Amino acid sequence: MAYIVDLTLIMQNIFWLVTISHTPVSPRLVKLAYVAYKESIMKTNVHEDIKKHVEEQNVLDRLRRDNALDKIVELLQKNRIDTEEMFRLQGSIGNVKFSGQNDESWVI
Repeated sequence: MAYIVDLTLIMQNIFWLVTISHTPVSPRLVKLAYVAYKESIMKTNVHEDIKKHVEEQNVLDRLRRDNALDKIVELLQKNRIDTEEMFRLQGSIGNVKFSGQNDESWVI
């Protein structure tokens, strides 16, 4: 569950960085999106919510077919960045140049 939510939220960061900077995806941009999520309070909150959800489950809850899917959807809706917020944050990002070239290694 955590992998799916983490990956989706990181992909959202990549989408917004590409949209704001009008540049192709590059290793540098992907690493920035990953590090921004990894170091954010959002990741901590997501993982705490998942842990709490798992601890509260009883046997019948675990038998419910879409229980995990419902929680994933809830977490994504709760933690997504909406358009208005992203454009407010655009000024904070500043003038970072995201090279579209593969001039950087994937190692973080």
